[in-house]
Amino acid sequence: MKSAKATFKTLAALVTVVSGLCAQAVPVTALPGSASYSFGNENYVGNGPRAVAPGITWTASNADSLFGWTGVYSFLGHGDWSSRSMIGLGDNFGSMTLSFSSSVLGVGAFMNYVPDPTPDGLARIAIYDSSMTMLESFTLDFSTNAPNAGEFHGFLRDSADIHFMTFSGGFIGAADLQVIANPVPEPSTYALFALGLVAVAIAARHRRKAQTVV
Repeated sequence: MKSAKATFKTLAALVTVVSGLCAQAVPVTALPGSASYSFGNENYVGNGPRAVAPGITWTASNADSLFGWTGVYSFLGHGDWSSRSMIGLGDNFGSMTLSFSSSVLGVGAFMNYVPDPTPDGLARIAIYDSSMTMLESFTLDFSTNAPNAGEFHGFLRDSADIHFMTFSGGFIGAADLQVIANPVPEPSTYALFALGLVAVAIAARHRRKAQTVV
């Protein structure tokens, strides 16, 4: 009986650890299995709103922001983009927002920015829930000076609660939007399931032993 209790304590500890891993949701540099969206080729300048796709809307705080821009866009020392379907803030302050009519699990894009050490000029991305409570944020800090260069950055949650994504500061620009609308089981989820099966098997074995003794 003591060994059974010890086994269950060990399983409980493992479940706690794995549950903690499942709950973690950090910025990511890839979103496998996501749906891809282009911003089109409108070459629009303004605040929006603009439809990215059904259920996804773009707006901006700055009137000189760009949507579906395919011309040249300069990131100064970080190089230029051209012939890309992109969104661009057009200044080192303010923000652009992607709104989702139905909350999503993950979102990200290929990005570049103009480095600026001042607080308002830092290039940041962030995600919010439907009540505009910030869930997570990330400050871009990579370096590049090649044409059409940049990095993919985004967020992946353990439940579909992302309703808004913002891009702010640093003349930030983004292209190749990636979105995961539905949860995708991760290895930690399968680990929890496996632990549950082990617990059930052990419990059944001990019940059989108890019945044999009686």
